[in-house]
Amino acid sequence: MGRYMPPASLDPSLSSDHVGGFNRQNDQRPRAPDGSIVVRFEMPFKIWCSGCSPESIIDQGSRFNATKKTTGKFFTTPVYEFKMKHADCGKAIVISTDPMNQTYKITAGGRRQDWTFKDLDEGGDVGEPLDYNDPQDPFAAQEAKRYAARKNDSAVSDRRIEELLKANERQWKNPGAANSQLRKAFREGPGGRHERNRDQQEGEALSNRYGLTFEVPASTQEDKERARNVNFGQQDAAIVSAAEERLANSRSIFDKTPIKPLTRPPGMKSQQWNAMKQVHNLKQAANIQIAEQREKQFGGWDTVGMKRKKPTPDERLSKLMGRPVTRKFVTDKVKIAANSTSATTQQQSKQAECEQPPAKKKFVQLVDYSDTEPEDEEGE
Repeated sequence: MGRYMPPASLDPSLSSDHVGGFNRQNDQRPRAPDGSIVVRFEMPFKIWCSGCSPESIIDQGSRFNATKKTTGKFFTTPVYEFKMKHADCGKAIVISTDPMNQTYKITAGGRRQDWTFKDLDEGGDVGEPLDYNDPQDPFAAQEAKRYAARKNDSAVSDRRIEELLKANERQWKNPGAANSQLRKAFREGPGGRHERNRDQQEGEALSNRYGLTFEVPASTQEDKERARNVNFGQQDAAIVSAAEERLANSRSIFDKTPIKPLTRPPGMKSQQWNAMKQVHNLKQAANIQIAEQREKQFGGWDTVGMKRKKPTPDERLSKLMGRPVTRKFVTDKVKIAANSTSATTQQQSKQAECEQPPAKKKFVQLVDYSDTEPEDEEGE
């Protein structure tokens, strides 16, 4: 439906090839005496040649020179027939295509070797299934004998396999590689020579830095776990080392203001940052505690001059009286004593003023007339 049908397909006389006398598939191809085309045919499956006595097998893939003809059509699909001669017997074998079943069928000279089972509907006989549990079944008896033999020989086989494995290991054994691996583990493995030397150098560096007289052992995993679980709180900061105390004294011991908050430097790892925060908190706690201890021991210190604080008036009065006294208790007595002292002082000053004679007033002569009198006489 809907396909273009050229005029030559309906009337061969309208074809240019027919008018010109040309063949579509070229006239140079080999042809049989009857005019059929000769092609190279390959056997699609195994067949029995009926011309041979007895019958012989022609294997799949065997090639023959066969004549090709068109014998009909299955709908629009042409049916081709291939005729060839068996070299062993000289008989002809004819095979044609089967478009309906999409296979080949042998029309003469042989039959196909068929190993497929046919259905019961087509008359095939598949037989009854064998019962291997039946003791009278010969196949079951053979299987039982083989199983018993394998079971008896299993121990021998296992021993033999172990011997072969040992022989294989001994044959392919490399003492040099094993020795190298052992020495490498001794040098670079956990607890190896390199690690022991590194731990010894670190211990000597710590001993020299803090002036220790004993050898510092290497840290273990248990020590790391304990150190990781230690929390430096306010109470735990009471026991500080000499180095930590010197570090705390570098700042004013009376300055209880919190230390400037830390800022995490860019690129610092979490483990280093946690250690840095712990040292920061420890220094702050040590500074506050040392200031409180000095204040309790020495009665407080001046934050600027580092001198003793001046005693208060109450403390001075208490020291004079020999007992605790407050200023509120002696306020009236102090006022009376002050008033009496001021009155006596005023009276004494008045008496002294009365006893003293009045002071003479001094006059200053603004004009000297002694020089002007002779001039007047001369004028007269």
